[in-house]
Amino acid sequence: MDELVIAMFKLQPLILFTLYCIAIFPKYSYATKPTLSLAVTESIDLTVDFTAYCLFKTTFNNMGFIIKQVKMPSIRTLTEAQNGTVAIALTGKTHFKTDSKSKTIPQDMTITSTAYNTMNISVFSLKNSKVEMNNDDWHTRHIIGVERSSYTHNTSQHHVTKVNNYYFYLDALSAFKALVKNRIDIVISPELDFNSAKLNLKLTDEVKRIGILGTASLYLGFSHKYFGEKEAKNLVKQYDIQRKNLTYNEIKQCNKSKVDMK
Repeated sequence: MDELVIAMFKLQPLILFTLYCIAIFPKYSYATKPTLSLAVTESIDLTVDFTAYCLFKTTFNNMGFIIKQVKMPSIRTLTEAQNGTVAIALTGKTHFKTDSKSKTIPQDMTITSTAYNTMNISVFSLKNSKVEMNNDDWHTRHIIGVERSSYTHNTSQHHVTKVNNYYFYLDALSAFKALVKNRIDIVISPELDFNSAKLNLKLTDEVKRIGILGTASLYLGFSHKYFGEKEAKNLVKQYDIQRKNLTYNEIKQCNKSKVDMK
């Protein structure tokens, strides 16, 4: 015991110096990576598109960050990022013309030039329905369910609204629930939302795709109020570079079958 005490006493200067270095130079310590919050619609499971989610997580890992999903109603995801409550939100851009005119556009955010993913915007109906997209006015003859958006709706309204033959739901999951219960004839939805609803509702072949309207892409928006505008722009630049420079092995790994990356 005496020899141990003497040895510890001799090592005391080295121990104190090590603690001093950790305190003064934290970047050389073994601290965990900083965590960034990502606003995600509560009904969406990002892992249903495993490749996109894996590439996204790998890119942030290479940047030195861990991503934590913060689930919330769809209509709040952008506003929470704009207000600085969360660091990042997903924002969409359609690649085809629509009749809807945006009431708001993403502000107080810097958007990546690299898309998170690109997917079809499809038209879905029940398997045994006779809905057909066989002429230009097909959409006027059926009750259609779509997800409400902060681009087209007042974010203070949290109930289902109806405009002509369109029902606007809080999220795509609610629209697909209504479809399965025969309350509506059609759901217009991105593939990511459909696959998430399919998983959530344990659907097999009850719902079928009857057409594709076009494609849309999701992009990452970095909050100015969370990071500061200069840092948000810097991180977006880093993300686009890191995403572009993913290695062949990293991309190959993300193209494998789905694993738990939550």
